[in-house]
Amino acid sequence: KAKTMDKSNLIRDQGPSIGYAAIVISFALNYFTLARLEGNRSAFRKGNKKLKKLKKWVSDGAVNLFPMVMLLQAERLSVSGERDAVKRAYDKAIAAAARTGFLQYKALAYQRAARYFLGDFDALGRDYLVDAIETYTAWGANGVAQYLTDEFKSLFECESSEYDSALIRSSFGQGTHYKGVGRFGQESVEQHRQLRPMWSG
Repeated sequence: KAKTMDKSNLIRDQGPSIGYAAIVISFALNYFTLARLEGNRSAFRKGNKKLKKLKKWVSDGAVNLFPMVMLLQAERLSVSGERDAVKRAYDKAIAAAARTGFLQYKALAYQRAARYFLGDFDALGRDYLVDAIETYTAWGANGVAQYLTDEFKSLFECESSEYDSALIRSSFGQGTHYKGVGRFGQESVEQHRQLRPMWSG
């Protein structure tokens, strides 16, 4: 009688599939978000468990996941870490993604950094948000870029002095899955770039 194949062993022996790794990353991001926003200790432990799984995969040779390990470490630190340390951790994740050439990882790291700082009404989040939109556009994820543009539309329309009130009016979804099929064109990219000087104060 032929033995039934143990699929969990197959995944463990051969490394994660792209889809399975994406699921683990998504769960980890959501767990750390719950831990940060609600003080959920159980979610923090679960996020740590997913992070350890990714670290094991990287140590076993799945080096393409290294930027995501760096991002999850930043997310873990964001739960209770000091602002400057959290910023350094996100910047390291962004740099790691840039070195590997995975634009999707780089865009996600920018996006998560933006949500962290915008969630604390920190002006630094605006720069991360523009970088996220530009990087998603460069990757070809125009729907995600448009989603973020629409979500934070009030920020792009306001003057610098009106930023705080516009930020409070904005909605801050914390998930990592977005809908959107609109096209985010080059003209809009240039418009976002022009916002940087206004946001530098």
